[in-house]
Amino acid sequence: MTGKQGTGAEALRICCGEVLDITSVADFRLQLLEALTTKQPVELDASGVERADTAALQLLSAFMQDAHSQQQTVHWKDPSPALRQSAALLGLSPFLQLESVPT
Repeated sequence: MTGKQGTGAEALRICCGEVLDITSVADFRLQLLEALTTKQPVELDASGVERADTAALQLLSAFMQDAHSQQQTVHWKDPSPALRQSAALLGLSPFLQLESVPT
């Protein structure tokens, strides 16, 4: 579902996988928490997301807020239309900083 690896620069890449939902949110949360402890810039690869539910989007919102408060850079790599649509429906696009990512 999710995985992470360095990008060669100093950014930590987290792959969001195809499905971000309540069944996978616990493992995904651990990856996000670990990313926060590294203090490295984080790249969220959401290009393959086909479905995202409220629990996962709330987790991502909390992660973005925590990263911002720690002055840790987070950017999206190709957020999928499904992710964008789910976030927009819930009014979370601004919190997830998806509005500023080109389509």
